[in-house]
Amino acid sequence: MKIKLVIADGDEKYIRRLSSYFQIHYADKLELYLFSSEEALKDFLKENVVHVILLGEDMKDFAELPEHTACAWLVYAAGLNEFQGRRAICRFQKAERIYREILSLFSEVDGCFGLGGGEGSTRVCLFTSAQGGAGTSTAAAAWALHLAAQGKKVFYLNLESFGESGLYFEGEGTQDFSDVIFSLKSKKSSLSVKIESSIRTDRSGVQYFEAGENPFDRTELGVEEIERLIRELSAVQEYDVLIVDRELTLDSVFTELAAGIVSQIVLVDDGSETGNRKLRKALEAVKVLEKRKGVPILTKCMLLYNRFSSSHGRKLEKLPVSEAGGIPRYEGASPRALAEKLSVLPVFEKL
Repeated sequence: MKIKLVIADGDEKYIRRLSSYFQIHYADKLELYLFSSEEALKDFLKENVVHVILLGEDMKDFAELPEHTACAWLVYAAGLNEFQGRRAICRFQKAERIYREILSLFSEVDGCFGLGGGEGSTRVCLFTSAQGGAGTSTAAAAWALHLAAQGKKVFYLNLESFGESGLYFEGEGTQDFSDVIFSLKSKKSSLSVKIESSIRTDRSGVQYFEAGENPFDRTELGVEEIERLIRELSAVQEYDVLIVDRELTLDSVFTELAAGIVSQIVLVDDGSETGNRKLRKALEAVKVLEKRKGVPILTKCMLLYNRFSSSHGRKLEKLPVSEAGGIPRYEGASPRALAEKLSVLPVFEKL
């Protein structure tokens, strides 16, 4: 399904330039209608149904908004969120960002449908740890960078209570994970479109959601909602690998994910006495979980030692899971720089 988009602005040169970009990059997603006259626009809307209307500031007399239509102003001022009671979109920014604003508007239209295709063959990998401070997120981000460098389509999904994807990735956008979660829970808008409008792309090619301000949003996600989110993500972009970063807990969300949609689990441990003891307890708990669920889980697991030092830790023997290898301890680097440094290590080839 294509979004029926109207752009109405007195600056004909601007709307031609913008529509030209959209036709080149999003011809399969947008059906465009251009107007430089307010009267012509009104006549068109009497006979036609559209999904989204972008109005230039010179269209100030336009007040009638058709049913099931979203509308925003194309404004000259940067940083303006609202104009005359409607959303404001700065006209002087990258056309890709304007497109994502259009997706966000469309997702809020009652009765709209998603743009994604069928479910693809995305590999879902869970990075987790029984201990805090093992560098699980850094390892997950490093593997995402490693895969992206190989030309893989990768999404990094941070479900930690206080996770911050922005520590490792940077991309443009105005929507964040909280917007996606609201759409997921409210069921009043098209989730696939909200997802696409909220995805940010790092310079490496890794895609992600920027964390929202409210950490309770993520803690209140149920397993069915997370599974739906993963399926919708896979349908929207057809990722090769979707990396989920979440704490190892024994709640129903973690256990259902481990026994279900997740195809691989990377257990991160630093080899310390504390970490090793917690890892052993976690593996025993997984054994019990296997018996309760009647599904294999340990065969999905692989152990990755991170921040490992032979002088401060040791590797465990006779474990029921395979070992990928170890990552040495590095100090004095920013989270992003550290993830980039780790991403070239050969240990990630074994995951």
